[in-house]
Amino acid sequence: MNKKGISLIEILVSSILIALLITGLMNVVISGRRWLIHSRSRSTASQLGKTFLGQLYQEVTATQWMTPTDTCLYSNVDCPIAQSLEGITYTPTYSFPPSSLTSPGIPDPGGNPFGRIRKAVVTISWTEHEP
Repeated sequence: MNKKGISLIEILVSSILIALLITGLMNVVISGRRWLIHSRSRSTASQLGKTFLGQLYQEVTATQWMTPTDTCLYSNVDCPIAQSLEGITYTPTYSFPPSSLTSPGIPDPGGNPFGRIRKAVVTISWTEHEP
């Protein structure tokens, strides 16, 4: 039996193999894009966290630190709010857990039993868009 050309079954099998190969490559591309978006969002959130903490740092001046006022540090008032960048809203949550450090001899006029040492934690949350 002398055959010339390609049979229909051979074409069908090769088409299925090519389709499986393309599907696998597309999954790799989509996963890579998701990872890229997630990494970019984490980097942006980190930079915004520094910005949000920057305002708290500005409140720690000699005049405001000695006199408790309605600020983010003392009463969680007037803290920086959510920001939107590239269609993603980054929302900060502030907490001021008690510090394990003490500063004896430096009383805090605000009544903080640990002296004037405060710890500020900013947690940034966001929802990523699917690519």
